[in-house]
Amino acid sequence: HETPLRVVVVDERGEWADPARFPPGAEVVADDPEAFMRERADRAERTYLLVMTHRHDLDEALCRVALSRPFRWIGLIGSRT
Repeated sequence: HETPLRVVVVDERGEWADPARFPPGAEVVADDPEAFMRERADRAERTYLLVMTHRHDLDEALCRVALSRPFRWIGLIGSRT
């Protein structure tokens, strides 16, 4: 909440996409993360992207989309597996 960046959290699970779980000012979206990324592809050049989901297949799908766009920065947090 103390960053000059606009923070958007996207989670397909409605119970996790609860604004009360995040600092004030964060935009929280209950939507398919891959579809959300594709819809906002025009903003990639000025977007810092951090992928950290609950499923390996979703991580991989998001990374495939991300690497095909000119994101300013891409990060991934995953488990050891």
